[in-house]
Amino acid sequence: MVVLVTDMEKGGLRRWSNNRYMDLKGKIEDVLLKYFEGPQIQWVPVCTDGTNITKPIEKQVCSWYDGPHLFDLLEGLPLAGQNEEGELRVLIFE
Repeated sequence: MVVLVTDMEKGGLRRWSNNRYMDLKGKIEDVLLKYFEGPQIQWVPVCTDGTNITKPIEKQVCSWYDGPHLFDLLEGLPLAGQNEEGELRVLIFE
């Protein structure tokens, strides 16, 4: 499971801070772990302007995050087998 931690550009002095990231992550991590067992949860900090989505975040903006940006992470995930009898899933983008 991949979880995006959004609004990292907000927070005034806490902008892109590790403390802000951990606060936001902590608010939902317990709930996710309660209902979703199994695969590891991967957390990616992003902001609404696209930062850390299509290209890595610059170290001068966020020195503490050294993980992949969203697209690299998604490209590296293993593909699940197709179930011809399974439910239809359709992605919709606006």
